[in-house]
Amino acid sequence: MAGFLKYMGIIGMVVGALFMAQGGGILPWPAGSFMVGSVHWVFYGGILLIIGIVLYMVSRYMRD
Repeated sequence: MAGFLKYMGIIGMVVGALFMAQGGGILPWPAGSFMVGSVHWVFYGGILLIIGIVLYMVSRYMRD
């Protein structure tokens, strides 16, 4: 279970950071994406990033 939470946390952090970068216009890829430059995706990405961090930290304190 701890391994699963660890990997889900890492995926959440990566996807959340990607959403934030696209929403903030830092990573305009793909160019025609509806997410590029949309502040909503910065917010959603931040939430996902925080959830990913929490899952990762919880997995560090669990026993397999």
